[in-house]
Amino acid sequence: MDELERVFARRGWLSRQPPAFRRQFLALGRKVALDRGAHVFRRGDAAGGVYGIVAGGIAVRGGTALQQPVLAHIERAGDWFGHGPVLRGGRRTLTFVAAEPSVVLHVPLSRLRPRLQREPEFAARLAQMADAGTETVVGVARDLLIPDAARRLAAVLLRVTTAGDVPPADERGYELTQAELGEMANVSRHHVNRILGTFRRAGWIDVGYQRIRLDDIAALKRFAWEE
Repeated sequence: MDELERVFARRGWLSRQPPAFRRQFLALGRKVALDRGAHVFRRGDAAGGVYGIVAGGIAVRGGTALQQPVLAHIERAGDWFGHGPVLRGGRRTLTFVAAEPSVVLHVPLSRLRPRLQREPEFAARLAQMADAGTETVVGVARDLLIPDAARRLAAVLLRVTTAGDVPPADERGYELTQAELGEMANVSRHHVNRILGTFRRAGWIDVGYQRIRLDDIAALKRFAWEE
């Protein structure tokens, strides 16, 4: 098993597919390197295939014609996105931007359409990508319904870092600012700073410049999720 297949066999939509399908699907794509802040695509862009995250983190921003887009989530290695227009047609409805230097695998629409049209099983497996997206949306909603701001912040921190399931690329921690964390948790930057300070004094995290390291994930989980 090569490194690319190892990434996508570990977690995410493609990890739930048979190995033969996984290898065939990965062969359709090409790797693309992204600097922090680079857009993968924006809301309103034309359809252009699907993307799997090989390394790094990709921020998800959502909104409507009447609302400013907000940062909702950060996806990590193994996650896939961009399937909406592939499955239903139309334009992009979300914005995806690199939250840190990242590598993605782009499977273009031109390679997907022929197989979607002639292979029902291929189409059915690709449609399961939407299930993974729904799980993410449910997770975002669940976290935002936590009434206590500190517990809500802890839950969001665990979600956007995959609770350590995907280790950070840097030993100093995940590339994540307090402003980004506050936006995702609906907590003011002042309160984020205060809450993170509490977590740090408890030995659960360490905070550096634009980075957060998780030192005691079990304690964070207990605090966030146990009544």
